[in-house]
Amino acid sequence: MLHASLLLAVLVLPTSTMAAQICRTDTTQTTLSSAFTIASDGTVTDHANQLQWQRCPLGLEGDRCEGKIRLFSWMAAHDAVARLNRDGVAGHHDWRLPSKQELATLVTPHCVNPAIDLNTFPNTPSAWFWTASSEDGGTHAAWYVNFDVGQSHIDDRNLPNAVRLVRTLPPVPVLTKTAPAGAVQ
Repeated sequence: MLHASLLLAVLVLPTSTMAAQICRTDTTQTTLSSAFTIASDGTVTDHANQLQWQRCPLGLEGDRCEGKIRLFSWMAAHDAVARLNRDGVAGHHDWRLPSKQELATLVTPHCVNPAIDLNTFPNTPSAWFWTASSEDGGTHAAWYVNFDVGQSHIDDRNLPNAVRLVRTLPPVPVLTKTAPAGAVQ
């Protein structure tokens, strides 16, 4: 009986330890935390790429992104975006699925399980996240980013994956000096 209990403990132990994020520490790495601004409205702004992200994937909420992650087929993800935009999220009505390239900017390449900065995007599951990018010329597959390891691949649009929304920030107005009224220009 002791042998069976010990075997069970050995089999269960790796499962609980595998859930923790693993990051390389043997090289100099930058973190997203220093490049992004976290807002109290549940968004994260990437000024370098002029993007604003939802901090939590759909189904999770709050400062710690808690709850139950929602999974969507690719078409259902687009429908969910349309419903959210009707009501607005964080005061905006222009959220969308990110392109493959945009979503890949969130990958932290020196980490796995998940491959994302958990300080900026807490409680992100090691899951596949849909992008708006579909397979070239195809109607049955679309691209996703696998946040377990940070790679992009294509998947059948009917299969369920997680969703994190993005919006493009409006352009910053360029200030020009105007001459006072009556001045010769």
